[in-house]
Amino acid sequence: MKTPMYLALFVGLLLIASCSKKEEDKKLTYFDPSTTKLKSVTYGGNNQTHNYTYNASGLLESILVSDGSKTTYSYDSVSVTETSYTTGGNIATINYIELNDSGLAVNATVTDGGGTVTAHKFYTYDAGKHITTEENYTPANALTQRLEYAWYGSSNLLNFTIFDSTGTNGVFTFYQTFFDGPTSISNTCTGRAFMGISTYALIRKSVRYSALYGDNVETYDYVLDGLQRVSQKKTFDRNGVLKYTDTYTYY
Repeated sequence: MKTPMYLALFVGLLLIASCSKKEEDKKLTYFDPSTTKLKSVTYGGNNQTHNYTYNASGLLESILVSDGSKTTYSYDSVSVTETSYTTGGNIATINYIELNDSGLAVNATVTDGGGTVTAHKFYTYDAGKHITTEENYTPANALTQRLEYAWYGSSNLLNFTIFDSTGTNGVFTFYQTFFDGPTSISNTCTGRAFMGISTYALIRKSVRYSALYGDNVETYDYVLDGLQRVSQKKTFDRNGVLKYTDTYTYY
């Protein structure tokens, strides 16, 4: 049986469109995640701007907030010290983070500005350096919260669950879907690789399930610059209504 002329024409058009798309993709210039560094983010929800600075090794040095508060980071070969300051310049908290041989945070001790211990934290990772669990404890080592992370393959965070102080009763479970392409707002691009390899792609949708607090859905859309870095992130509610827009700049 001979193929009808209109069907052959349709198949031909599909092939042309496919080739054009491949040629278009070849023309795109993508950022290098290993050298890209976030400079600032302005959050549309509260209109605050966070400005990022880095040391000579590309590690996060400070986050300066437009309200006058800030967080600073210092490093040695086995630890990171994260110090948060109030808008008045007083120390609010100090987070002493211990690193393993792979340079990943494995535990942390949190103190207030006066040096009193307020919490302990513990982290685990998979072979790909993705975080798998986080546990939070009181100064007396009583569990207050446990988080478990499930990864899809070796790249994207599929879901995570927040458990209460029993460590077994789930309070929230979040499921995520993704766009194609890398994200420029990862742990690497913000100088925090010590917290593990974060999700590779941009999040398309986040669905929250909770028997206690109800379910929720958020979807996201992005504006990318000429290097395919995120310049805007738009957050929509479950009805598709825009809630706010976050704006990003880079060094």
